Amino acid sequence: MKRWFGSWKPVLRLAFRDIQRNRRRSVLIACLVAVPVLAMAVVSVIYQSQKWDTEDELRAQMGAAQARILWQALNPIEQSADAGVTVSNVPVDQEGLGQLNPAQYQELLSRRIPADDTLVAERWTSVNQTQVQWPGIAERKTVSLRELDYTAAGIDGLVEQVSGRAPAGPGEVVVSEDLTSQGLAQGDVITYRAAEGQGPVELTVVGVVDSYHSTARDSILGMPGTLLSQDLFDLPRSQREKDRRPVAVEWLVTGPSPVTWSHVRELNKVGAVVFSKEVFADPSASTLGVYSSDGTSRPSRQTAVIVVVVAGLALLQIALLAGPAIAVGAWRNQRDLALIAAAGGSRAHLRRVLLASYGVIGLVSSVAAAVVGGLAGVLVVAGLRQWGDPDMPRIDLHFTDLFALVLVGTLTVVMTALVPAQQIARMNVARTLTGRRSRGSGPVRLLLPLIGGAVAVGGLALAVQATRGFIADPARVVVGLGLFEIGLVMTVGAVVATAARLSRGLPFRMRFALRDASRQRTRTAPAVAAVLAAVAGGTAGLVYFASAEDHQARVYNAAGELGVVRVTGTDPFLSTTGAVEPLDRAEKVLAEELGTDDIADFSRVKIVDGNFTTYLEPERQPNNRCEGSTGNFPTNSLEICYWEDHALKSLDGDVFDDGSALAVLTGGRAEEDVAALRAGRVVVADPAQLRPDGTVQLTVQRHTRDGKEQESTQVVLPATLATGELRLPQPVFPIGTAPELGVELVPGGLVAQPPQPLSESQEDSVRAALMATGQVSQVEVERGYQETYRLTVLALLVAAGVISLVATFTAVGLAVTESRADLSTLSTLGAEPGLRKWLGAGQGAVIAGLGTVLGLGSGVLAGYVLVRLARPAGVQFSDSAIWEFIVPWPHLLGVGLGIPLIAMGVGSLVARRPLPPLRRVGL
Repeated sequence: MKRWFGSWKPVLRLAFRDIQRNRRRSVLIACLVAVPVLAMAVVSVIYQSQKWDTEDELRAQMGAAQARILWQALNPIEQSADAGVTVSNVPVDQEGLGQLNPAQYQELLSRRIPADDTLVAERWTSVNQTQVQWPGIAERKTVSLRELDYTAAGIDGLVEQVSGRAPAGPGEVVVSEDLTSQGLAQGDVITYRAAEGQGPVELTVVGVVDSYHSTARDSILGMPGTLLSQDLFDLPRSQREKDRRPVAVEWLVTGPSPVTWSHVRELNKVGAVVFSKEVFADPSASTLGVYSSDGTSRPSRQTAVIVVVVAGLALLQIALLAGPAIAVGAWRNQRDLALIAAAGGSRAHLRRVLLASYGVIGLVSSVAAAVVGGLAGVLVVAGLRQWGDPDMPRIDLHFTDLFALVLVGTLTVVMTALVPAQQIARMNVARTLTGRRSRGSGPVRLLLPLIGGAVAVGGLALAVQATRGFIADPARVVVGLGLFEIGLVMTVGAVVATAARLSRGLPFRMRFALRDASRQRTRTAPAVAAVLAAVAGGTAGLVYFASAEDHQARVYNAAGELGVVRVTGTDPFLSTTGAVEPLDRAEKVLAEELGTDDIADFSRVKIVDGNFTTYLEPERQPNNRCEGSTGNFPTNSLEICYWEDHALKSLDGDVFDDGSALAVLTGGRAEEDVAALRAGRVVVADPAQLRPDGTVQLTVQRHTRDGKEQESTQVVLPATLATGELRLPQPVFPIGTAPELGVELVPGGLVAQPPQPLSESQEDSVRAALMATGQVSQVEVERGYQETYRLTVLALLVAAGVISLVATFTAVGLAVTESRADLSTLSTLGAEPGLRKWLGAGQGAVIAGLGTVLGLGSGVLAGYVLVRLARPAGVQFSDSAIWEFIVPWPHLLGVGLGIPLIAMGVGSLVARRPLPPLRRVGL
């Protein structure tokens, strides 16, 4: 063993000497290895930091408490150890639990936990901007109001103070960190109205907290008894549910004794679900175990397969990029290595010298990249946590992951250097020392390209097969595309040789470049393959995102005519009485801010007595064929007609209008529909709802707010099928039909068309002014479809171009170096001095041109597979939702012409250096 290590000392000394002598090439190879290792190190830290382990889950649920208890049911239940599954076959409210209020239920719970433990109540509810207001609140922003003394003993870690202090009493609150992005900061004042009829109170923000429990996100926290009305919690649970008062109470069990499985079973008997620290750590006592299923484990396996394949393809790209640079180094070191062989060195010694040189480069660059990437990942996670990302419970740097990345990066470089090392070991020492040229790569062997072609065809077939039907398999698709790319890479050498054979009719410069590329396929094929892989990946992405952009544009539902401002009134479901705010102030704000009188309102059904809700359900005709639709009912599995294609975004609730709102909303492009409303006819969008006699049959259903149906009646009204160029996807009822339907109407919203389209700053100003009225819940301004993937497409183009040019640069540099003898001979025969530049440009064009052509073709095929993979997601919902295969010809033309032309320029720059004199050493 000592002799073996001793034999490597001179080898490593020569390797370090070579690295110092060729710093530029060493730095290039190091960068090619370091960039992906660094990126994967950052991803590793982010991935590990967002993985929730048992400790994180327990801290998020209960902090330092023993358990968290939820009042889930009104009957006995059975739960899994982690509370992921609860089952029950017992009739509801068997023991009258619904008649208990939270305080009484807490007494019931306290008798079923360890005697020396106590219960800490946590009360919370959800509110929106009708109850809480602050400058900068987003429209329809829903926040949680929580009452909890998080400084109490036994619950440490559940809520962490980021800044400021805990609230000390009434009028003081803290907010969760994610609300700081909504304009809240320490010292701000929140206006809060606890219930209808009560005046607003001001809450001062005295601190910011960070909590990972789901109910603590978007939360305002106060001390117990300071935010929520006690009247809500004095009511029995069944009464609160009947009145639809969305408040909840949970309990934290604090104290020295753990909550065991026997305690959990006792608590289950009164409808409580228990998340116990003791049971979660040892779930063996539970008959249901820990929740898991094939449906949850399968995505993780698919993800693992996809990650492994993508990482493998990334490493293949590294090897292809580094291959020409390593070949350059091997060629430049031929004479030194030949001297070692002449002094008695064996072929094994020559291989070791070359492999050690690039192994050291790979090791040093991988270690540096892993360290820098790990630190960068820590900073990224820290930033995400600072910005309130709830999926980052901690900063987790796994050194085993970094070690694996260092090992993979080093082995990738060593494996890439194997072929040049083997060629160097077999070189003709006498020919090298006398300065004679190498014989080239020799004839093409058909076995490798034939195998590669078979692998490519098989991989493509596998990927296409995996996209058949409604259930596609992403893992098989990725594996198939990976095999497709690997197979194409294996055929590149044969493609280069074939192109050289077909070059007889080309100009001398291109013919010389092609034949030189074929003769030296060892350094040409990796460069062409690197360009192929980069262009194929970029092209597949371009095809996919072009198809995605087309799909998004076709399924886009506009709010109305371009420029229309659509305002939705307050939601009657958020009110205990069903009352809604009038829209007088909102209409005045619209008129003043927009400078227009082109404003109309629409109405919707009132909730009677705050309890009874009414639903208007048009009856569809049986055995219809979706006349007037782009679909053909019932050919799809969901039996859905495609009449919603290209419709406007729906309005909330059942819409009643005298025609004025529809006229503004559609910009005058639905004149017949407006006329029908003014004539007292219902306008329906679904052809199946219109009966042959020109009527629509409506089922008027009245329910209590807890969903129990009270009565149902049938009403027949005259109707018209919507024919406007813009139309709503729902029935629109004339105002005059309300008495016949037996419903009362309340303000539903406003629509307005400003004289000129609003700028973003004007839109923000109008939205803020409308929300400040307290009469609206949502404001929409129609700007038309906005491109989604423009930056993504630009990034793909840049990445494909940079990778292709790096591969071309290294290969052309080697080609120019190896062609010095030919160029010297041509110069002796009288060739012009600019010939070197044109030959370099030709060699760049050959490498980039062949790789680009092959990459474009294979990338389009791969993009087609990706489109097929996405297609099932929309095929059963709408004709317009079906993904179409879109080829972005302008972008592909830019890639096909731009990369070779730029490569020609790079090649000419590389080759423009003066030709050094050559001296033949031997005879």
